[in-house]
Amino acid sequence: MEVMQFRSFADVLALAVEKPSTNDQHKSRHYSETLSKGLAHWLRDLVAKDSLYHSVLTPEAKVATVYGGKSLDVAALDERGYLLLDLSIKTFNFKDRKTLNYRHNYTGRFYELLGEELDLRRSYHWATLVALIFLPIDSCNDSTPSSFAHAVRQFSKVAPDPIHSEGSACFEHVFIALHSPNGDISFFDATVPPPRTGQPAADHQLSTDAMLEMIRGTVIGRASKIATAALPIKRPMIWGDY
Repeated sequence: MEVMQFRSFADVLALAVEKPSTNDQHKSRHYSETLSKGLAHWLRDLVAKDSLYHSVLTPEAKVATVYGGKSLDVAALDERGYLLLDLSIKTFNFKDRKTLNYRHNYTGRFYELLGEELDLRRSYHWATLVALIFLPIDSCNDSTPSSFAHAVRQFSKVAPDPIHSEGSACFEHVFIALHSPNGDISFFDATVPPPRTGQPAADHQLSTDAMLEMIRGTVIGRASKIATAALPIKRPMIWGDY
């Protein structure tokens, strides 16, 4: 089995090699798949260093749910097998050839997150769900409002809403990751208002460690609830007697 190890985000970019032209769909798809796979392994290894988690699954491994099972990018479990943490990764790597921005398919990926939240929340009510949206740094200046600003607006819809929180579907954290070709990366909390264009202020750009520490605090805050939460039971099929 192939074992991937990355010390930094720069290592992830190095595996993906040079970004191809958007005119070649096969190469573009391969680049995006390679980048997403590398990101999952990089983040998985970072999470696995934390003794808070009993086990951290291999990327794309399945966890049991009331619907049968769900493959997750990065999943951390407690000693019983209860899901403590889910990191869901979405990447946007190429500008649309017509609009020259990165906003193509924001809506589709948004609904993927809603489906993941539905499955996991009904199965592991106290799990910490985190959406990580990865964008190149030039998404901050490709239009007005920028693709980065649009990403914050779109994906913050699944972030906690302090005003209308009751009964709403949400992840505990939504971060927009901005990355440069040289391997620099920072994370922006999608609950913070973004600039219409340009990069967010330096004090709103979180390091990878700071982002993971925020998530860790949320997981710890749910520990007492998780200790008494039941494991999911798959819904049985009931046949009618005709």
